[in-house]
Amino acid sequence: MRTFQNTFKLITIILLFNSCSSFVFPELKVINCTCKDDYFLVEFSAAPDLTAINKSLTLTKDDYKEDFKIQQQGNKLYIYPENLIEQNRIYHLIISTEAEDTNGNSLSSNFEWNFSTKLSNVRPEILSTDIQSTSISFNFNTQIKRNSFISSFSISPSVKYHTYFQDDDETASIIFEEPLKNNERYFLKLTTELENIYNNKLLKEYTDSFINNPSNEQTTCKLLYNHDNSTFELSSSAANNNLLSKACFTLQFSNQIETGNINSCLTFIPPLDYSITKNTETFSAVTIKLNEKPDPNTEYTLTVSDKITDIYQNKLQSSSYKLIFDNPSETQPVFICAIIKQNTSTTDDTTVISLDSNYQNIYFDAISYPTAAVGPDTFPDIIFIFEISPDADSIDYYSAIENIQISSTLNCIEITPIELTILSNSETLSDYLTLLPSHTQNMSAVKFHCKIKNHDNSGLINISINQNLSDNLKNTLSSTVKLTLNKR
Repeated sequence: MRTFQNTFKLITIILLFNSCSSFVFPELKVINCTCKDDYFLVEFSAAPDLTAINKSLTLTKDDYKEDFKIQQQGNKLYIYPENLIEQNRIYHLIISTEAEDTNGNSLSSNFEWNFSTKLSNVRPEILSTDIQSTSISFNFNTQIKRNSFISSFSISPSVKYHTYFQDDDETASIIFEEPLKNNERYFLKLTTELENIYNNKLLKEYTDSFINNPSNEQTTCKLLYNHDNSTFELSSSAANNNLLSKACFTLQFSNQIETGNINSCLTFIPPLDYSITKNTETFSAVTIKLNEKPDPNTEYTLTVSDKITDIYQNKLQSSSYKLIFDNPSETQPVFICAIIKQNTSTTDDTTVISLDSNYQNIYFDAISYPTAAVGPDTFPDIIFIFEISPDADSIDYYSAIENIQISSTLNCIEITPIELTILSNSETLSDYLTLLPSHTQNMSAVKFHCKIKNHDNSGLINISINQNLSDNLKNTLSSTVKLTLNKR
């Protein structure tokens, strides 16, 4: 019985405690909240504790956290936003249950308060759009922020453009800085970050797409020949003669073209190695430079394929050009013959050696060419005669030194050049030209004054004129010349 009485007393005390708690421990309450010029004023039911209040406060401006400072005077709390109170903003204040008064009494629930400084709640809306191949214009119901439009607009595939605003910023235009591709679909987007001057955002993301209209202008091309700062157009209907291989060509197009596959759209027949340089400023021209010397006796055909497309996706009509690189200034030297001329007191012997007389016998008799065991060395001349370009002066001296070699087998004879002379005019060559059939072309000769040491045995004399032998215009032989004589 005593136990029951004690339990009843405890229950009675707890019930009394709960029913009177609101009087024994009063709650902290927010009485009022107002906005002043540069601060928010919050009135509490009791003097707030600054440390606890500071932990409980959260202030946002347009959903972004805003820093602030606080001051207290009695039951009043002054909240000063760091950037003051701005127009056309929405502020949201939260005071959590961590807030306490100086007696330790706290809020029973979070307190939230919204305040708008907006002069208008109208959101930006797109009233109309005008899509052209050169521009896109958006007309809005309200004045928009320029930076927000620039950051929220996008177009795909990407294209270079600039933005132009008018009508008090109620119209924004996209001006394209390069032509749009023909038959290409472009996708437009304006995100909800677009704002008007009242900081009201676009309610819903705007998306649209369009296919650019085709261009009716047919793109054409022409082939230009460039040399010595002069340029002229080549014919596509007749052969183009008198061309220089060291010159370059330009394919000029009437519109910008897609240059990605240009290499595969050009062909030379017979094949020629060439390189292409694209004009990355206009995208309407490519330069062609040959990497090898064409045969002057061959007609080459350059074909421009119809696989080339302009930026409007229109294909070009296939075209071809006949090119003949027979400019006289690039005429290659041609070997005519070699002459071995030996003048002594006892003999005046001349031997003419040509490709037609290869492997002929040549005799070095002991009287004119004493052997090493019998007499002294002899010093004949060996003259190499060439037909050269009408624009050239002569065979190049240093080229002759490097590219003419004389050797022998079985130690049958020793021929050592000791002096080299270039002969380039008809008077100088007259003594030798009389030994040849009539020649009206421009001629030049290389004269080796040699020392010969003869030997008793027979063998082969090998003369090699390398293909790199050139005239003063750098025109080289078409092929290496090799002469072989049977020395007896």
